[in-house]
Amino acid sequence: MMKNIELYLGYTVFFTVGLAINIIFALLPDIRATFQLSYAEAGNVMVVLQVGFITSLALRTKLLNHLGMRKLLLLASVIWMTGIGCITLSAVKYFLYLGVTLSGFAYGTFQNLFSAYVVMASDRDKGKRISLMNAFFGIGSVAAPFFASIALAFGNWRIGYAPIVLSIVGMTMVLFSIRFLPVFEETTGHKKAFPFGLTFIFVGLFVIIYPMTEFTAGSWSSEYWSVLGDTSMIPYSMVTAFFWVSFTLGRLVTGRIADRIGAMPFMLRTTLLFMAVSTLWLLIDHPLIALLSLVGIGFTLAGMFPIFLIQAGEFFPRHIGTITSWFFFFLSIGGMGSQKLVGEMAETFGIGVLPPIFFTSSFLLMAVLLLLNRERKKMYE
Repeated sequence: MMKNIELYLGYTVFFTVGLAINIIFALLPDIRATFQLSYAEAGNVMVVLQVGFITSLALRTKLLNHLGMRKLLLLASVIWMTGIGCITLSAVKYFLYLGVTLSGFAYGTFQNLFSAYVVMASDRDKGKRISLMNAFFGIGSVAAPFFASIALAFGNWRIGYAPIVLSIVGMTMVLFSIRFLPVFEETTGHKKAFPFGLTFIFVGLFVIIYPMTEFTAGSWSSEYWSVLGDTSMIPYSMVTAFFWVSFTLGRLVTGRIADRIGAMPFMLRTTLLFMAVSTLWLLIDHPLIALLSLVGIGFTLAGMFPIFLIQAGEFFPRHIGTITSWFFFFLSIGGMGSQKLVGEMAETFGIGVLPPIFFTSSFLLMAVLLLLNRERKKMYE
């Protein structure tokens, strides 16, 4: 049975990861200026972040077998602090890339282990706990632009990393007092091989496409606003808060909605709403519409990731740990490829390319969901 201290640590982990990932994008114009990055090079920040994330997934099993969960998380804490040092103590872009890569390894280790641990160690309320952990990721993401604005008020964007360092120190202290339950999947001589097939392919496609939405909104909206928005209305460092506040509030309610109407009906309906909001932003080019669209996109995306993760677990009930690892692997591949693509497109066509990107992504997500829904119906026939 999962202990409360483990659950609260999981909430803190997701809050800190959300804060750490998004503060760099809330401060993107200043970081670009410090490290003299083009749009394409700024896109590389997300690429190396996902390289670190993927590396953590590739090494997870071996490191977990060798070190155990607590020692692995303590190692990830040290790597995380080293990454922050590289980011904040240099003005050379290659140290920035190295720091973000190391941080990505730490994010992946903490997120993946705690996601699997909550599903496998909880004897009740799995869906509620997973949704709430992801809500704390959103709360951390909301906090990021506020800490970024405070740092800029002091005249140094690096100050924004102070609360992240304090949180890591606190989590490390708590880790020394916890004895985790085993997080391995059950292994028996009769265990079936993982069922790779069309369902797995469609799950992977959806998760690969998804970062083009959430990651783009959270990463590039401050840059969009600094160039095409109205900074006299809202400072660019605060724009991402509009997305993350609605995103977080959405995660507090979408789990209940999905429980009531079912995971797949929920996914289809929220994706349809995302398509409608994306179409509005594409058709009407105005700062106020951009802000309202970010709010709408945040709310419609809020439940997609946690509900789809639970749905994927239902597709593969005997392979929760395996599908969770694949889930985050595909998320990393999508995050790496999508943000590199966004950076290159912004470099070529300008940052105004964001609305068409959201519009296209919404249709791709709906197409994959319809294919997946067809496969799901076959499974229950």
